[in-house]
Amino acid sequence: MSPVDPNGTPYITASHSRLLLAGNDFRFASFNLPTLLTSTPYEQEDILATLALGWPNPVARSYTLHLLSNRIPHGDAHILGWDAPAHRWIWDERVMTRYDSALALAGKYGVRLILPIINQDYGGDTNWVGNYTDLCNWVEPGANWWESRRMIDVFKLLITDLLDRTNTLTGVRYGDDPTVLAWETGNEMNGGAGAPPPGAWTVEIARHIKALAPHTLVMDGSYARTDSQKACFAPEVLRADSPISILSYHYYGSGDAWRLAKDAAFAARHGKVFVAGEFGFFPQADEFDAFLLAARKAGVAGSLVWAMRGHAQDGGFDTHGEGDGIWAYHAPGWTAQEAREEWDARELDVVRAVRSAAYALAGQPVPPHPAPTKAPEAWAVQLPRSPASPAGWGLRWRGSAWAKHYEVSSDQADLPTVHRAALDCAGKGRMLLPLPEFHTDKAWLRVRGVGVDGAPGPWSDAVGIPAW
Repeated sequence: MSPVDPNGTPYITASHSRLLLAGNDFRFASFNLPTLLTSTPYEQEDILATLALGWPNPVARSYTLHLLSNRIPHGDAHILGWDAPAHRWIWDERVMTRYDSALALAGKYGVRLILPIINQDYGGDTNWVGNYTDLCNWVEPGANWWESRRMIDVFKLLITDLLDRTNTLTGVRYGDDPTVLAWETGNEMNGGAGAPPPGAWTVEIARHIKALAPHTLVMDGSYARTDSQKACFAPEVLRADSPISILSYHYYGSGDAWRLAKDAAFAARHGKVFVAGEFGFFPQADEFDAFLLAARKAGVAGSLVWAMRGHAQDGGFDTHGEGDGIWAYHAPGWTAQEAREEWDARELDVVRAVRSAAYALAGQPVPPHPAPTKAPEAWAVQLPRSPASPAGWGLRWRGSAWAKHYEVSSDQADLPTVHRAALDCAGKGRMLLPLPEFHTDKAWLRVRGVGVDGAPGPWSDAVGIPAW
């Protein structure tokens, strides 16, 4: 049986090539959530509720710690630098409370997290969130990250800081939190494009993680871009006594999917769990179905699409383009015609494919779409009067997870229903519903989400129009 925390929540464990929860197989199909650790609490709750309401065995993989760097300013960086006299990392407590919130809300909704610690990029425009080169530049410029004793020791100190942190919202030490399915040694770590990191480095870092989080699994963050399974993972990582329980690979475009079954079989031969940590960028939506079917047949424990984003704090959705018409996915999904811009035309089919695969892995039939459970948060926006906005007012709201559209009602007898099917599938801050003119000094409006299958959610608090 799985060990449990003091609150009775079981940890995910590994047995040979299987993940287990309370002694039962635990398999999943889900999404990466790259903005989870730095989003607002509302945004975090929305995206985690999306997974919890719509998926069995909900799992998400975050992105890494953010470092103060050329793309990450103060206020978005978890780590600000290195204090040499004090021999310690400088953390931004305000940003770390967002990490606290992500863990607390994931625990609330029963979503298990895979958390990579550090990113590997090489500077310039691809230095998305800061990387190990930034750590070296702060501590030992020009150091060999993999071999410098000083850099290995200060990275272990960083991990100690992280896993010894007590969550300000739950009181749970990070290293003891069963919400964490696995700590990942890093994102796309490699010792050169065709080689994994040195095995000695990966094993030492993994042993350090395991010492601080003895009940939590460790996932190898290696990503060697080579077609040879044997060359992808260091021999030390594959040993039976290695602290690494989970191997992973990232699959992008149609050219990578062929190797999935071979990767899973290779991991199983070495007694390791295999997870497709990232996959996607397929030209056709049916390639997601094919990939997920291959993963299920090959015994892959879990597969995570890159990537899903949720509702935005300022209304609408967080959107992100990857090029070639590929955009972040949103649930329950909309067509490009409904959303019009910054939207992936494959979204409906991708969300359906992943949800169907998740239920197949759990041995359950796919249920109806969930209904929204949380009321929107609405507010009034003053607009210039025009034929499109005769009242000179509009309505904006923070959406509800799993709402396909929204109903807007008023207290006016001559116009009790303002809108029956308002959409919020627009980029952040761009969702706005212009309002008709009312024949009183003030009207009160409420909004509620309606699910794919027509089930309504709760009404919002009333909003006065005009707003004074």
